[in-house]
Order: sequence, then structure tokens, then C-alpha cells
Amino acid sequence: MDHHCTWLGTCIGKRNYAHFFWFSVGIMSCFVYTCITGLVYMAFATRDMADDPDNLQEYHLWLMMKRSPFILLFEVYTAYAIIITGMLVFYHLTLISTLSTTQEEIKEVYKY
Repeated sequence: MDHHCTWLGTCIGKRNYAHFFWFSVGIMSCFVYTCITGLVYMAFATRDMADDPDNLQEYHLWLMMKRSPFILLFEVYTAYAIIITGMLVFYHLTLISTLSTTQEEIKEVYKY
């Protein structure tokens, strides 16, 4: 057994570690896609609100946030989620590259 994942409600070990890792990568990818989609929405929304669409320097970001404040909260949430899941994926990439488990890393039981 590597560790017990409270989010999945199961123990992560030799048989399902790859599934857990790719699940984490998939979740992070979904958050990245969601954040990029939100940024693209913000870019098009501010461009549509501009007085002169050809003048791309004159974005009305504040007006867009005023009309749709949820998008700012949404972007902050997804950026935070990307950071958290990115740290999880990076940690497990480190474990994979050193051929150790979470228990070994935390407790340093099998350090040579």
C-alpha cells in the first residue's frame, strides 16, 4: 500500500497507482482547459465591449467584470485548482522518478 486517498475513498497501491496518477493528470488537464476557456471568453467579451474593435489596446476588462463578476471568481478558482493539482502531479512525478512510495517518502523508512 502506498497511501490512502481520502478523495477517492480507497487505498492507492501497486495495482492502481498508475490509474491514480493518470486521474490526477486528467483532473489537472481539465482545470487547465477550463482556465484557458475562461481566459478566451474574457478576451472575446472585452473585445466585443470595446468602442473600437480594431483598437485592441482599449480593453474594457473592468466593464466586463462588472457585468459578469462570476468569471473573475471562476478564473481565480481554476488557477488555484491548477496550482494544487499541479503540486500533486509534480510530487508523484518525483516519487515515480525516484522509484519510491508516499509512505517511504514521508516516513523515510527505506532510505539507503
